[in-house]
Amino acid sequence: MKPKILVTEYTTLFGIYLFTWGIVFLSTGNLWGEITLDVNLTDTYIVTKIASIIPIFLLTATIVYLVKEGRQGYKRKIPNLIMIVINFALIIDLYSIAQIINRMPGQAQSSLPHFYLHPNTTDTHFNFIPFAQHALPIIAIIFMLILVITSILTGKNWNFIKNEQPIP
Repeated sequence: MKPKILVTEYTTLFGIYLFTWGIVFLSTGNLWGEITLDVNLTDTYIVTKIASIIPIFLLTATIVYLVKEGRQGYKRKIPNLIMIVINFALIIDLYSIAQIINRMPGQAQSSLPHFYLHPNTTDTHFNFIPFAQHALPIIAIIFMLILVITSILTGKNWNFIKNEQPIP
């Protein structure tokens, strides 16, 4: 294993982290990348902090490594292993995010009447929760397929031992 490859990959991951941190900082205004999630249930108001930098970093790193190693033909061992581990961590993180979102109610229910709406009109606000409940499993399946395909390509391009005969 060459130290140059490890230094290059650590530098790449650090650059991706800095880029992700910059994007999260500019979008949230918080230095540590925490988002405050306010959930208003019927009689309860829940406020929690979510570290948003980790899933965004994993998503960005997966896409960068997918493109970078796709151009190399998935022939390098260390970057491919990094890509597979990051993609697997992203799938686990997507699953935990999906579990949190599935526990939230789909529609915000309020006992207060909506006087601002005309009786013949409907509320046209975009509700994120049902959209995320349907989209996250599809996104997770796409990244699972990416994980399987890149693992197969990495396995096919793995070097054989010199005395071992390849299976035809």
